Amino acid sequence: MIKASPLPSSRDFNLLLGAIVRMKHYSTAIRLIERLPSLGVEDDVVLLTIWMNCFCRLRRVDLGLSILGRIFKLGFPITVVTSSTLIDGLFIQGKTDQALRFLDDMGRNGPEPDETTYAIIAKGLCKAGNTGLAIELLRDWEERSCRLGSFAYGIVIDGLCKEGLITEALRLHGIMSKKGVKPNVVTYNTLIHGLCDVGQMEDALILLKEMTSGGIQPDIFTYNSLVHYLCKLGQWKDATVWMEKMMEAGIEPDVVTYTSVIQGVCNSGQLKESQRLLSHMVQSRVMPNVQTFNILVDAHCKEGMLVEAEAIINRMIQLE
Repeated sequence: MIKASPLPSSRDFNLLLGAIVRMKHYSTAIRLIERLPSLGVEDDVVLLTIWMNCFCRLRRVDLGLSILGRIFKLGFPITVVTSSTLIDGLFIQGKTDQALRFLDDMGRNGPEPDETTYAIIAKGLCKAGNTGLAIELLRDWEERSCRLGSFAYGIVIDGLCKEGLITEALRLHGIMSKKGVKPNVVTYNTLIHGLCDVGQMEDALILLKEMTSGGIQPDIFTYNSLVHYLCKLGQWKDATVWMEKMMEAGIEPDVVTYTSVIQGVCNSGQLKESQRLLSHMVQSRVMPNVQTFNILVDAHCKEGMLVEAEAIINRMIQLE
């Protein structure tokens, strides 16, 4: 592309750089950007924002700030994408206070923050353990008539669930539903996983029913959460029923599904059933991983079934 004649436009280079960044080859993108002036390609705000993003992703927000200075110097307008990119970079480096100050400055002097900006702020605060502040800001934004979607709400709900604050997460889920914001499958999965994690399987199943009645179909992550926690509770037979429902819905169990059930079966002392599941897994072209084999070998050794344990090890070697 660089050797083409005539040289591609700035827009073409920006599209190429965007693709490189999506593949997370940030250093490659930076090297290419640094070559562009010698090729006669002039800076524009999109190119400079991509450059800033690369530095932020590489945890060099100091260099990202130098690009911001360059944008000012060239007289380009500061876009919401540029501001949001820098805020994200500050959070990546743990500079929470600086990110919030930049948000305040953005509200006064820069472009109006959009939902993506709010989602970045919420994600950064939750990762820093400031979920309470994320909720406060969420309320503040709503009071200012900022229309937030399921993405921003979902991030805060995820943060609450990770902190074990499942009651607060469910309350926020109810608020977003009342406001007409429809939760997506990711938000439901987060809540179902959170409920399972604190042993509230019945509530998880109620939420699953709400999810499907709202026209949102469970995916493999939904089923894997249910299967895993049923097995953890010793209800491996119920877990296999969910495996069957999963397949009926056109979703094939993966290595996580099978390994969860095998763990549950082994914990219940049903070693013949565990061997049957392993065979079914391989026949279904789902390759067992090291964890799967470790569970099986450990269970057979504990029962003194050393010959069977050796056979499982040999099978693992053959499958490699």
